[in-house]
Amino acid sequence: MNHCGTKEITTERLLLRRFTVADAEQMYRNLNTDPEVNHFLTWELHKSIEDTVALLKDFEERYKNPARYCWAIVARDTNEVIGTVAAPVVKERTETVEVTYALGRAWWGKGITAEALRAVIAFLFREVGVNRIEAAHDINNPNSGKVMAKAGMRREGILRKASRNNQGLIDIAIYAILRDEWEAPRNANCSRSKMYFVRHGETVWNSENKICGATDSPLTEKGREQAREVAEKVREMGIRADCILYSPLSRARDTAMCIAEVTGIPAREEPRLFEQNFGKYESTARDGAEFRESKKQFASRYGGHGESMLHLAQRVYNLLDELKAQPDKTYILVAHNGIARVVQSYFFEMTNDEYAAFGIRNCEVREFEFE
Repeated sequence: MNHCGTKEITTERLLLRRFTVADAEQMYRNLNTDPEVNHFLTWELHKSIEDTVALLKDFEERYKNPARYCWAIVARDTNEVIGTVAAPVVKERTETVEVTYALGRAWWGKGITAEALRAVIAFLFREVGVNRIEAAHDINNPNSGKVMAKAGMRREGILRKASRNNQGLIDIAIYAILRDEWEAPRNANCSRSKMYFVRHGETVWNSENKICGATDSPLTEKGREQAREVAEKVREMGIRADCILYSPLSRARDTAMCIAEVTGIPAREEPRLFEQNFGKYESTARDGAEFRESKKQFASRYGGHGESMLHLAQRVYNLLDELKAQPDKTYILVAHNGIARVVQSYFFEMTNDEYAAFGIRNCEVREFEFE
């Protein structure tokens, strides 16, 4: 193996980098003092920030070893340390590494850990030259297994009472991915069909902080520039989609047409991507307290004239089920923030509060994998 130490890795939403002592306050707050985060881990809760400072000083010393791999997961939009992913076990004879991870509770259910793990797996195969990457989880923590599966790893079996964490001796589920599986992602054992989601560019009502909903608010000049930029980004990312599906509303259609023109990917209108009708709240302030609370009422039709979250999910889930049934096809969906919320809930577990608060930026690109 070609050990090269912990190098920076950038993903769509994350920066993976070395820890420094300057990260102590954020790591202490987000990871090392939360019993929920530590429940299935081997770490003991830190009693003071000095415990975290001492740990990070140890990390800095260990980074001198080129076979030491430990990344801080940093949210690019806030520059905050929200988790960690590492490869603490290196087996030279079999060219194998074992990976571990932890994420602050406030960021659970958003696909962040899987995004970080996929990036680390790619780094270890490409730059370090490993042949096998392993991970294990307490069988009472199945969500961790979902992360491993979303990163392309396969479950291999259960080892009884083979490890110990903060709950005592535990049975563990073993997952792994081999280099040849990673290099041939469409073989029968690790194939994952993908889709991409793009929110439209800025609209007139976005700029005025108004709820667009089903109202056809056009793109601003800034929104048109964002559409051109995201079209170039899709091209640079090398996304090989079979078709772009877009909402009938002009803000999504115009964004989709920019992407189609730059990439050459065919595009067609998909009525089920129409934005949710927010009834009496259309054109009102997006950050209004009443509206914010109403989004948590999933059967509400917003004064009787709108569309409930349940009806919205029904039509969008039906579309996603159809796309999932076409593993040989890749689609780009260009639509709205309300649709993005439903798509996120299709792929990831979310609480009511997380669902209501979820949102993405204008012309942000999200990648999803069907299981």
